Amino acid sequence: MAVKAKGKESIGMQIKSHFKNLGWLATQIGISQGQLSKKIHDTKPWKQEELDKINKVLGTSFKL
Repeated sequence: MAVKAKGKESIGMQIKSHFKNLGWLATQIGISQGQLSKKIHDTKPWKQEELDKINKVLGTSFKL
């Protein structure tokens, strides 16, 4: 499970604020909707390569 800094949203919750459709984003980055959901809710860890794909699709700059 990911650890978040005190007073700071997890990476998953920050990413969630940038899109509306989980299935769409999962397709765009090449993982299943279930896997993305687990990452968004911090039950599965992120890989930087996944964040890089999300950054490209959403125009963001998430880093581990």
